[in-house]
Amino acid sequence: MRAVKRGPGGQLGVQAGVQVDVEARDAAMLRACVEAAAASRELRQAGGYAGRTRSFEQRINRLRSAGLIEMTVPDKPRSSAQRYRLTAKGRAAVAAAAAGRPEPDA
Repeated sequence: MRAVKRGPGGQLGVQAGVQVDVEARDAAMLRACVEAAAASRELRQAGGYAGRTRSFEQRINRLRSAGLIEMTVPDKPRSSAQRYRLTAKGRAAVAAAAAGRPEPDA
């Protein structure tokens, strides 16, 4: 992870060998996890989703595969106790985006 930069359309991106585009919905969902792990419902509200749609699931999977969030109960993905928390990479991306500066190398 080296830098956060704004791309076309004002999107934020994290460079870590692979470009990760963080759109407005992604950023809102990441910010929902800053204070504590967030339930799926909280992430849907933050991202502006009405329900657990396929688009929402794809966005969660994209954030997970980018290493920005992780499940609190990875062995039971459909558990009612399931929450999502920021990883170190996710915290760094949120902090750098909020400060408007390049991310520190982890």
